Amino acid sequence: MLFTWDLNQQYPERRGYRIHSIRYLLPDVQVSPDGRWLAVARHGGDAPSPRSPQYFDMVMLFDVSEPGPLGKPVAYLPARFIRESTCLAFSGDSRWLAAGGGASVWDLKAGGHRR
Repeated sequence: MLFTWDLNQQYPERRGYRIHSIRYLLPDVQVSPDGRWLAVARHGGDAPSPRSPQYFDMVMLFDVSEPGPLGKPVAYLPARFIRESTCLAFSGDSRWLAAGGGASVWDLKAGGHRR
């Protein structure tokens, strides 16, 4: 489960987003410098399911530019993680997202295309 709080509220309410998997770890979570994107690294060993787009290793990308509950990810970016060395990093202009452990880089301005 991924939990979020809206810290603009006087009494922030905890909200959860269910991460689907039989076995999973969330080795890194990062917010882009411009505050638009929340990237969640998901290390999983489960096979694809017709009920969920979440499977194997991926980065789930959420648009958090507007306050409110966390919606569905805007992108599921396939990745390859090594559990002990997984990390995410945004470029200073929030255009690029990189995932260490498998050397994946995505151009978020071009719709999340892998480079």
